[in-house]
Order: sequence, then C-alpha cells, then structure tokens
Amino acid sequence: MDIREYFEQANLLNRKIKMMLNQVETLDSQAKKVTSSFQMDKVSSSKQKSSMESVIVRKLELEKEINSQIDELYALKLNMALVISRIYDERYRRLLELRYIEGEEWNQIAITLGYNMRWVQKLHKRSIEEAANVYDGEVKNTNDKIGRLEAAKKPPIGRYEIPKSYDTVKM
Repeated sequence: MDIREYFEQANLLNRKIKMMLNQVETLDSQAKKVTSSFQMDKVSSSKQKSSMESVIVRKLELEKEINSQIDELYALKLNMALVISRIYDERYRRLLELRYIEGEEWNQIAITLGYNMRWVQKLHKRSIEEAANVYDGEVKNTNDKIGRLEAAKKPPIGRYEIPKSYDTVKM
C-alpha cells in the first residue's frame, strides 16, 4: 500500500461510519414507530421474534460495530498524525492534517490555507512525496504502533526538559 492509499483509509472509514450512523437513525425511527393491530391469538409451537425486537437487536449490533470502527479510525488517525508530524515543511503538514486528519474538502483547504486550488494540488503532490519518505522509514511494522507513539512524545533532539526542581524561582 502506498502512502496515498494509507491516508485515504481514514476518509473511507469515516464515510463507512457515517453510513452506519444513518442506518442506526433509520432503525431507531422504526423502533419508535408504534402501530397496533388486532388479530386473533395464534398458537404456534415455535417462538417468533416481533418485528420491533428484531429492529432493536439489529440497532444494538450496529452500534457495537460503529464503536469498533470508531476505535479503528482513532488508532489510524493517531498513526497518520505521527507520520505527518515527522514532515519538516509546515505547509505540507498543515495540508495533510486538514485533508486526512480533519477530513476537509479541497476547496475548504484552499480557503483555509489562503491558496488557489492549483497551488493546493501542487502542494499536495509534494507533501505526499515527503510523507512517503517518512512513511517508508517509520510505518513498516503495524504491531509497533504504541512504541512509535511513545517515541513521538519524547522531546526532539536539541530540546531539553526543565527539571521539576527548577519550576519555581526562589527569591
């Protein structure tokens, strides 16, 4: 998978979650719809589920799946943010964050960055090339997500943390 496909996973997963949320709304409206029908009691040997019961069960299953997809999206965006944070050029980082982390449309990105669409497309191409270099060096082992995340929390070389004993100045 190349870097563009890797980044596009978040948009695809986000669309899938939105579609599933729409299904939940539909199921919710079906579950709330109350109709009464009078009919003779039927005696049967097998127990049948009511339509409302099956709708509620389907809704609960779908909500569980949505939560799982949201967790997956969150982990994916954390890893994407880690790759993006390793890019040197601030313009490239911001463009990739807007597009792939925040899910902005191209015209909104152009407005936010103050560039025309043609320049945004050129910047995107360059930022993807830069991200590919970082991606090839950083994201080879998907089982090492936590280690990469912990490494991102460490201060960069050349910056020092102030020891706690120096937090307050004594006069």
